[in-house]
Amino acid sequence: MNVIAVMDDAAALKRCIALGMGISILSRATVQTDAQQGRLLLFPLGQSAFLRRLYIVYPSIRRMSEQAIHFLDFIKRYYRIG
Repeated sequence: MNVIAVMDDAAALKRCIALGMGISILSRATVQTDAQQGRLLLFPLGQSAFLRRLYIVYPSIRRMSEQAIHFLDFIKRYYRIG
């Protein structure tokens, strides 16, 4: 992939896509109206597109705050991580 821009504003991103500047993966709710009005084309990704890995990154050397340690412990228990 050749990433040329990163945008935090969905409306600006949809305008760029409508102008032919690229493609993006957005939620259906974000683009439904634009697709119904013919401004954008939708290509559903299917259920398997919603499976993804999430990673927890934290410092191994520096001491974490008590809150961060509790949060990390909660995540490990919730996802049953060693």
